[in-house]
Parts: sequence; C-alpha cells; structure tokens
Amino acid sequence: MSRNIFIGVIAVALSVCASASITPTLDSGSPSGAGPLFTWTYTIAVDSNEALSPSVNSGCTPATPCPAGSFFTLYDIAGLTSPSAPVNWGSTIQLTGITPSFVAVGDSTGVENLTFFYTGPAAPGPLTSDGFAFQSTSNLVGQIQYAFSATSNGTGDSGRGFVAGPALVPEPASLALIGAGLIGLALGRKRLKR
Repeated sequence: MSRNIFIGVIAVALSVCASASITPTLDSGSPSGAGPLFTWTYTIAVDSNEALSPSVNSGCTPATPCPAGSFFTLYDIAGLTSPSAPVNWGSTIQLTGITPSFVAVGDSTGVENLTFFYTGPAAPGPLTSDGFAFQSTSNLVGQIQYAFSATSNGTGDSGRGFVAGPALVPEPASLALIGAGLIGLALGRKRLKR
C-alpha cells in the first residue's frame, strides 16, 4: 500500500514539473564561488506551445507584471543578493513573491523572492535562455519553488514547479527540537526492547 502511495506522489511530482512551460534549471547542479557569496546561475527552457511576451508595457511595472506578460519567480531564496538578468530580461526582489493568477505557492513572507520579467519583443518557443543569476550567502543546495507566466496561443498560461536552489538553514531552536525528538524516539525504542 505505501509503495503505491510513493509511486503516486512521484507521478504527481513529475507531472507538475513536466507540464511547466518556462522551466528553470540550475547550471552545473550547484553554485559557483568560494564564499562568502556564491553565484547561482540558471538556464530556462520555453516549450514549443509557448511564447515570451513583454511583461512591462501598457502601464505595467516590474512590481506588477502585465497579466499576459512572461516572467518567473523563484521563492524563498536563502541569503539572496545581487541578481543579474540576460539581455531582454529584468529582475526585481520582493518579500511577497510575484505570483501568476490562479497559481498557489508556498511563500514565506520573511524570506526574499526573485522575479525575472521579460522585456524584449514577442518570441515564440521552443527556445532556451541562460544567464539568470544571483548571489547568495548559502551554498547549500535544496529545492525551492518557482512559478511562471507565459503566453500560449495568444492567451496567458501559468504554472509552478520545483528547482534546485539555496536551501534555508533551519534555526538553532528548530534543530534543538528535532534533536530532542530523535533522542525521545531512541529512548522510547530502547524502553520497548526491554
């Protein structure tokens, strides 16, 4: 029974990632640099059913991209500093991540998010673009959530997924609670063996 549940969870996770229209991927699978700042660089793939359209026009701004415009947000980035974007893209940092309509994501309001927004001419997929980068004080690779907005057949399209990114380091109090719980489990197991 638990094996079937596990397979179901994996299938759902893969379908969420597979349905993404703008898919970021961490270059080389890890950040570069020797600290105290580490550079995280991403490449995006836009699938053949999608197109990139400007997200800053008709009164829209980086803080409020146009609904039909193309952008993607990386959520809850530990130690975020100094983003840089490739040609025809811009970036903005915010505590509450810019999220497409009808997309639900987990977003801690105390951790910064990064949105890359498209500013160039309309560009049909499939295509790839590289050079989406930021620096972080963390080099610990974990999973972070992302959401995207693109254009599909002339209308807005959006979704979400997970990508490798700087993992949040648990607070010392959280680590202490986890440690106490593990000690309690070990003592309980020892008591049961007697």
